[in-house]
Amino acid sequence: RKYIYNLNYDKKTILFSFFLSILFLLIMPINYCYYKITIFNNILILNCIIKVLISLSVFMSVFYILVFLFSYTCHPSVNCSHMRKKLMLFIIIISILFICSTSTGFYDWDFKYIWNISDDWDNWHTFGFNFLVYICKVIFKSPYPIIIFNFILYIFFCDYSFKIIERVCKNKNILLLYFFIILFTLVGFDQLRYILKDVLFSLSFCILIVTIIDYITLGKFNKKIIVNLFLFSVLTLLFRHGTLYLLFFIFMSIFILITYKKQYFYYIYFFINVILIIVVYLIINYIGFNILNGRKYPLNFTYTIPIYQIGAFLDNGYVFSENDAKYLEQYLPINYMKENFEKYNGDKLTRSWYITEYETNAYTFDYSKLININYKLLRSDPMFYVKSLLDLTNILWKIEVDDRDYWPIEYTEYFYKFDWNLD
Repeated sequence: RKYIYNLNYDKKTILFSFFLSILFLLIMPINYCYYKITIFNNILILNCIIKVLISLSVFMSVFYILVFLFSYTCHPSVNCSHMRKKLMLFIIIISILFICSTSTGFYDWDFKYIWNISDDWDNWHTFGFNFLVYICKVIFKSPYPIIIFNFILYIFFCDYSFKIIERVCKNKNILLLYFFIILFTLVGFDQLRYILKDVLFSLSFCILIVTIIDYITLGKFNKKIIVNLFLFSVLTLLFRHGTLYLLFFIFMSIFILITYKKQYFYYIYFFINVILIIVVYLIINYIGFNILNGRKYPLNFTYTIPIYQIGAFLDNGYVFSENDAKYLEQYLPINYMKENFEKYNGDKLTRSWYITEYETNAYTFDYSKLININYKLLRSDPMFYVKSLLDLTNILWKIEVDDRDYWPIEYTEYFYKFDWNLD
C-alpha cells in the first residue's frame, strides 16, 4: 500500500487496476490449470490451497503490473496510433496463419445436424445460425467461410479495443500489455477454428460490450456507436436463444445512463435502434416459422434451471405436495427425476436424447407452473436452493464433477474434423 500511494495513485486508478485484474483472472483458463495441477485426489485441503494460491498469484501479479504501467503513463499529447497499427498488423498476420492452418475446421454433432437440413427446419438452433450454415452449404459448398467470419469479428474486436485503450489511457505500455494478453494466451485464436454458434455469439456479444464501453468513455453517441449497437445486437440475437432478455437489460442500462447524463436528445437514436432490432428479430422468426414452416421445439430446454432445481430438491429428500406431484407426473414423474438427476448436469432431465420416454409429453406440458414450484422451493430452503443453483452454473468459475456420468473434461475430444461429405 505504501508503494502504491508513494507513486501518487488515486483511488480511481487503483480501483480500475483491481477490476482489470479480476477480469484477467476470469478470462484466463484457470479452470484448466486447476484440473491439471490438483493431483492430490485424496487430499481435499491441498487441492483447495493450490487453487487459492494460483488465483491469488495471478491476480496480484496482474494487479501490480497494471499499477506499475500506470505510473509510466505517457503525456496526453503522445500519439499511440503508430504502435496500435503495428500491433494490429501482427494480430492480423497470426490470424491469417491460423486460418491457413485450419482449412477444414472442427465441428460437433449440432453442426452436422444443421448441415444436413434440407426442408425440415426447426428452432433447435437459432434460425440465424441455421441460415448462415445453409448459405455456406448452398453457395460455398463448405463451412469454411464461417471460420473466416470468426476471425474477421475477432480482428474487429481487437482493433476496436485497441482504439479505446489508445484514446482513454494514452499509454503505450497498456497497449502492449493488452496485446501480450491476447498473444500469449492464444485462447481466442484457437477457439476461432471451431464451427460453433457459441463462438459467433461470444464474439458478437464482446463487441457489443466494447461498444457500450466506447459510449461510456466517449460520453456521447456517434455514427459508429449507433451502427455497432444495432449490428452486434442483431448478431447476438441471431446466434443464441434467450438473448432477447439479455439485450433488454443491456438497453435498459443504456437508457438509464442516457437519462442520468441528461442526454435526452439521444432518446431518438436509442428507440430507433431498439425498434429496428425487434423488427429484424421478428422477421427472422417469421421466415423460419411461417415461410419455411419450421418446427417449434418444446420449452423444456428453456426451463432447464427450474427443472434442475426440482430434481436437486428431490435428490435431497424433498417431498412435494399432492397437487405439485400430480402436475409433475404429466411430464417428468417424481421417481424418474430421482433416478436420473445428476449434480452439475441440467441436460439430463431436459434434453430429448435422455428423456425419449417422455418426449411426447414435453410438447403439451404447461411449463409456467414450474416457476411457482421453484418459488415454493426457494421459500422452503433458500440456502439449498442457492447452493444447487451454484452447482449447476459452476462451470463459470471452476471445474467440479462427481463420480457419475458427466460431460467430458477434455472438451476437444467432442469435436471432429470436417470431412466435406456430411451428406
